[in-house]
Order: sequence, then structure tokens, then C-alpha cells
Amino acid sequence: MPSFAVHCKLSEIRTGKKFEDLHRWMDAPHEDLGVDHRTERHAYTRADEQFVRQKWGEKAVVEWLFHIAIDNLDTAFKKAKTVYGGDRAYNFFRFGIASDNFVYIDSEALDDDQLQDEFEDVYDEN
Repeated sequence: MPSFAVHCKLSEIRTGKKFEDLHRWMDAPHEDLGVDHRTERHAYTRADEQFVRQKWGEKAVVEWLFHIAIDNLDTAFKKAKTVYGGDRAYNFFRFGIASDNFVYIDSEALDDDQLQDEFEDVYDEN
């Protein structure tokens, strides 16, 4: 599961703000529930959307949804490694969503060095 630091870094890349309080709130049930904490605050509900919007603003709603999506992608990737083996356990995805909502996707398996090369400009530390 992506760490707190990773969620904050991704928010910072997208928005310029880490949204630390949002990510802490989302993962707070982890202390009591462990991995099952995703049964709370990790699925779209209108009530949670409204809470997030009122507490942290409209951009936070988007970051909440990305947090949910990234956690689920991480889980799907881990399960794919077991279910598909090496054949289709892709860990690099490119998505594009057209104005008519058609989803374009490309995926491949990259080793850690290739992933670092792919993202070196994104994660440069200042």
C-alpha cells in the first residue's frame, strides 16, 4: 500500500499542496482495522465527498479520489502478480480519458531501474 509520504508527494505534484491532514484522516482507521481500514473513507460516498469538501476544499475531493484509486491500483497490482504471474503483472500504466469518457490505457512491466528512469524528473528533490 502506498505510504503516507507517497500520497502526500503525489498530491503535491498535482496541486502544489501535500494535503497531509486529508491523507491522515483517510488512513486513521488503520490503527484499529489494519488493512481493512479501507472499508472506511476509501470508497466514494456523497457524505464523505461533502465532508472532505467542507473540511479541505474542492481540490481535496480530487485528492481523496486519487488516494482511493492509487490504493486500489496497488492492491490490484499485488493480486495480479499472484494471479497472472509474470505474464500480465504490469506495474506501469498510462491512462487517458477522452471527452466522450472513452478510457485509453497502455501498460507494461518495468523493473525498478526502468521505473526510476521513467519518473526521474518528477521526483527530483529540491
